[in-house]
Amino acid sequence: MRQFLLLVLAVFTFNCLSFRSGEHKNAPTVSQFKVASKPIIKIDLKYEYRVGGSLEKVQNQALVDAWLKFAEDTLKESGNVQITREDILATHIFAMTVKEDTDFFSDPVSPGLSAFTLGVIPAYIGSDLTVNTVVKDKKGKSLGEVSKSESLTLIGHILLSFVNLFVKPSDTIEAQRTDLLRATYNEIQVKNFIGSKN
Repeated sequence: MRQFLLLVLAVFTFNCLSFRSGEHKNAPTVSQFKVASKPIIKIDLKYEYRVGGSLEKVQNQALVDAWLKFAEDTLKESGNVQITREDILATHIFAMTVKEDTDFFSDPVSPGLSAFTLGVIPAYIGSDLTVNTVVKDKKGKSLGEVSKSESLTLIGHILLSFVNLFVKPSDTIEAQRTDLLRATYNEIQVKNFIGSKN
């Protein structure tokens, strides 16, 4: 059933409107960290998906991999960090948890109903996205924590194909990910979690 709903969602992303709450829209490029030497950062990323408060098993590893790639690529914007996937090389760990919360109507009721009617009844998918990051040193000691949130809404309908000529839902999703990550890293930089403490 879950794979069917993911397929339906994929179809609707070609025929839908997308909206985000935009608290972190157009977040600036990641600032350089205030450090004497380049920190080597490992991002430990977990993805949690909840429907009506209940944790669901993540079926799509590609989604987790995409988030990790976005997290690493966005961090590289600062220009004075190195990225690693090896614990032994890291001077700092960013323990990042991406939480997506939706309700039972958004998953599975609305997409299922819309699929049953071949898109005549619109699909509504709304979720709250939170990126929570705990910054740790190489010994695992917590140096600080940052949390950023936004909501995302997709409304899919068979007659909305023309809309995607102007704004693709995938563009909205990618922009939201990038902005949440930039806002996270910039706050880590401002609060000097990985810099020397004076």
